Amino acid sequence: MPSTHLHPVYCCAEIGILACSKCGNPMRLSQIESAAPGYDVRTYECAKCDSSERFSVVI
Repeated sequence: MPSTHLHPVYCCAEIGILACSKCGNPMRLSQIESAAPGYDVRTYECAKCDSSERFSVVI
């Protein structure tokens, strides 16, 4: 199972194409979950090394 790290809050404009922190390849957005009012949690996955990262995003 891929490891998931919760990152600090970002605004929507700051999240674009993300580089994988393990291998440097581009990650793809795989899931958007509603969080507290005004926030989403977005999960990005790397197809090359199967890692994932989660970001809290101000919407």
